[in-house]
Amino acid sequence: MYPFNTEHLVIISITSVTALVVIFLMAVTLRRVKKTRYYRRLDLARRKYEITLPHILVNGLPVPDECYRIRRFSPEWHAIEEILLSAVENKLIPVDSVAGYLYQSGYIDTYIKNLGSGNKFRRAFAAEKLGRFRISNASSDLIKILNDPSREVRTVAVRAIGAINAPDALKPLIELLVPAVQDPEFLPLRVLKTAIKKYKGPAIPYLSPLLYH
Repeated sequence: MYPFNTEHLVIISITSVTALVVIFLMAVTLRRVKKTRYYRRLDLARRKYEITLPHILVNGLPVPDECYRIRRFSPEWHAIEEILLSAVENKLIPVDSVAGYLYQSGYIDTYIKNLGSGNKFRRAFAAEKLGRFRISNASSDLIKILNDPSREVRTVAVRAIGAINAPDALKPLIELLVPAVQDPEFLPLRVLKTAIKKYKGPAIPYLSPLLYH
């Protein structure tokens, strides 16, 4: 064996650094290509479903089988989600018209499962989607995360419950008033009050005892 000298070490070092740079650039390029393909598929899916799917659902027509076979978290899956959220929020289609499809396509199960995720952002996004779609059957799951370790998740859960306006969630919201007043870091009081106000008359019997707290 020949002993390594300084020149050999320099050559090996340069070669190693060059290889690492090439690998890094390849990884960046691959990621960029994948991202470009993803958004291309997303745009195509938006154009494909943005008119036909809301029309089908609002008129009670049979939903094409392909809409039930879409892989979760694929560009097509996200495109349909965006389209239906927009249609519901702009009141182009009633919530009841999309609920059945959302259940059968796995959206609701996915959101509810993600409420228990170890990632706080995933929990918050799941709560937000359930609220925006006004999924009344999800109120019990949202109640469970009102004491989530994350303030952001608690806040989104309160907003979602206020949007859904399910009767069984009113009392748990009222019970958060005192902790929210005592500790502003626990929950934004304004968000909580807004959610409770959406219940209007039914909230009065629960609020009266707090006047003397």
